[in-house]
Amino acid sequence: MSLAEMGRRLGVTRQAVSKAVKGIDKRVSQTLESTAAAAKIEVRYLDPEKDVLLGYSHETKDRVIVTFSTQYAIHIWHYCSGRCKGCETLVS
Repeated sequence: MSLAEMGRRLGVTRQAVSKAVKGIDKRVSQTLESTAAAAKIEVRYLDPEKDVLLGYSHETKDRVIVTFSTQYAIHIWHYCSGRCKGCETLVS
């Protein structure tokens, strides 16, 4: 759906919709980055339009994906390579 169509449906201008969308992307970026910082994740890639952050955890020495959705909130997904100490999961 185009910004103009959204504006017509909401009864606002295309410019108002554009400004709101940019604000949402900024807030999503800030949320993903602050979550990564709190979890000590090094940010490697951030796409606020797709609500995803790709990073690296020096603690687990592996890749991490941080996702955001309005339905499920923030999730941190760690790749399992079997390299972390104390892990009961064995990867062959």
